[in-house]
Amino acid sequence: MGSETTLKVCGEEFEDMLPKMTEKLGGEGLIKESYNGFNLLMNNDKGVTNFESLKYN
Repeated sequence: MGSETTLKVCGEEFEDMLPKMTEKLGGEGLIKESYNGFNLLMNNDKGVTNFESLKYN
């Protein structure tokens, strides 16, 4: 991999960690972690991610 991307927002510099995460976890591991992250944002009563669940979670 090796290529690192940085983004500057409001004078702050942010590094794109996705390539490092992919290298460490592999493709399948990255998908599993993404799935778990989206589940944390979901409204469990409705089974969807919506604006309210994003604000709450």
